[in-house]
Amino acid sequence: MKKIELRDVSEDFDAVINIQNMMSDEEGLEMYRNKGQRTQLARYIYEVRRNNQVVGFAYLINDFQDETGNFLGLDIGLKNKEIGKGTGTEILKQIINGDYKEFILGETKKDNERANKIINKTGGILVAENKNINIYLLQGNRLEEFIAANGLEVITQRFSDPKILIKK
Repeated sequence: MKKIELRDVSEDFDAVINIQNMMSDEEGLEMYRNKGQRTQLARYIYEVRRNNQVVGFAYLINDFQDETGNFLGLDIGLKNKEIGKGTGTEILKQIINGDYKEFILGETKKDNERANKIINKTGGILVAENKNINIYLLQGNRLEEFIAANGLEVITQRFSDPKILIKK
């Protein structure tokens, strides 16, 4: 099976519309919050391609910004035929190994075993919980830097009732 490719489409209006349509049309594709509006707020938008076919998307959203720096939230969506093929893991690896100065946070439902397993497998660190949501620092190798940049405080401001799981 050919490796996946992330194609930056942040400036490609038609590609972004195609992603929004995929969000609406693909049965079972679950996204947090306001689906279409999320692409409008994204700083980085990627088409996920395999064999020159769009099989999903990933985008990084300005999740929180303060004087300590930027924090990006990652959303990934895959077509059903890609689930269980390692595509989500490959996307996450490529994002984590990208040249982002910002901290990248990921949220999953606690009962989403597949997503939680992928994040743990790729080095993400569970830093907090909020109701039925797990909150990860996806770049686990940057944990000390994240804490020094007041990342835990950002989580307490961003979420309604977070339980911080790591120590300062």
